[in-house]
Amino acid sequence: MIKIFYMDEGIIYEEGTPEEIFENPKKDKTLQFVKKLFVLEEEILSRDYDFEVLVKKIYKQMTQMKSIGNIWHNSVLLLDELINNVLFVLLEDPLHIHLRMECKKDSIVLNVEYGGTELDLKSLLLEKAKSPVGTEKQDDWLPVSARIINSYAE
Repeated sequence: MIKIFYMDEGIIYEEGTPEEIFENPKKDKTLQFVKKLFVLEEEILSRDYDFEVLVKKIYKQMTQMKSIGNIWHNSVLLLDELINNVLFVLLEDPLHIHLRMECKKDSIVLNVEYGGTELDLKSLLLEKAKSPVGTEKQDDWLPVSARIINSYAE
């Protein structure tokens, strides 16, 4: 039996057969490597959050992935609308928003969870951004997921 190891920064993250590592990775870091993902996670705890810093982080990564274009533009528009024009306006303090963005060369998967009052984000975003978005309540967190592909959001 052949065993392989995924190692990064001097640490072995995962070991297994080629099928286990490449077809069913168990660790997040291995998955990111195998799927060529860039994962960005941010916690937003205040309305003073510097949105431009987030935009610069996303831009830097998308530039490195040679993925600038409609996908970059649409992801920033969706985030701006969701965070600055919906959540910041409608949520009460204390504010707690968790953002996870998984970027590949041709797509971005955006997950936003927030604590507080349940909002009909699907309707709010459809009304504001004219793009389909799914919402589903899990415990006290309300996730919003959108996949941005090329020039549209689904």
